[in-house]
Amino acid sequence: MAVNQTNKIVWLVDTIHKAGKISFVDLNQKWKENELMSDGIDLSKRTLHKWIDVISDTFGITVSNEGRGEYRYYLENPEDLHNGSMERWLFSTNSVSNALIENRCLHNRIVLENVPSGLHHLENIMEAMKHNRRLRIVYHDYFGNTDSLLIVEPYILRLWHQRWYVVANALNTRNVRRFCLDRILELSIMNEAFEMPDDFSAEEFFRDCYGVMSDEGGPDVTRVRLKASAFQANYIRVLPLHESQKEIERNDSYSIFELHIRPTYDFYQEVLRMGTQVEVLEPNNMREELAKMTGIMNKMYNY
Repeated sequence: MAVNQTNKIVWLVDTIHKAGKISFVDLNQKWKENELMSDGIDLSKRTLHKWIDVISDTFGITVSNEGRGEYRYYLENPEDLHNGSMERWLFSTNSVSNALIENRCLHNRIVLENVPSGLHHLENIMEAMKHNRRLRIVYHDYFGNTDSLLIVEPYILRLWHQRWYVVANALNTRNVRRFCLDRILELSIMNEAFEMPDDFSAEEFFRDCYGVMSDEGGPDVTRVRLKASAFQANYIRVLPLHESQKEIERNDSYSIFELHIRPTYDFYQEVLRMGTQVEVLEPNNMREELAKMTGIMNKMYNY
């Protein structure tokens, strides 16, 4: 696993963050001790200050120094490591990469998730997004088992449950749809440019959603109340299902969580995944739909 500049600047942010404040002498000592990063070579102040500029541009993190006494370096805005979706993801991913590099001796004892979903299309889609160019794609529809030639304007890329999706304006249907990259059979960048709508926001597009489903004509934002066993509540509490989630009741037996969300099919799937550990209290139409789905499942397994 190669060490690149991103790995090195993430190491720098990690080291300063863990120390709180650290002098250049101590920072250089930690750098030299990490031979996979440094090859035992000193970290020059010129390189350090160059990396500090890159850190600001890449992650929006400001590394400053006291300018007196021990001349210690610190992060001005460490809270930003937990804000900003792409920056947080980049930092987290590269922090894990560094940990794996430092512990390569454990390679046969660490199992990672595979993300096979159309990775060969990612670079072209990002290139088109960067220059606001339309894409020509051939897309396979599982429901109709058909292939369609489409011209789309790519707005958003999203990674969800080991699959990459592009949210794009489909010119043939004139609506914004999501396309899973592993169902794109062919893709090419066109010379035709498009204008990104000024009022379009990726955050707003997915704000009321659980996963990737945010289709026009879908369910309205609804108050959903879930009753979770005390055991399952631990998982829901630590990893919230949605940013609107609130725990409104808690005792030794169960907790009740309230969310304001569009209960789309992927949310139904998540509730079903938790099995008997979670019960939907409201809305009633969601209870009824889940009852139908579990009834069908019961027939499937009723020997």
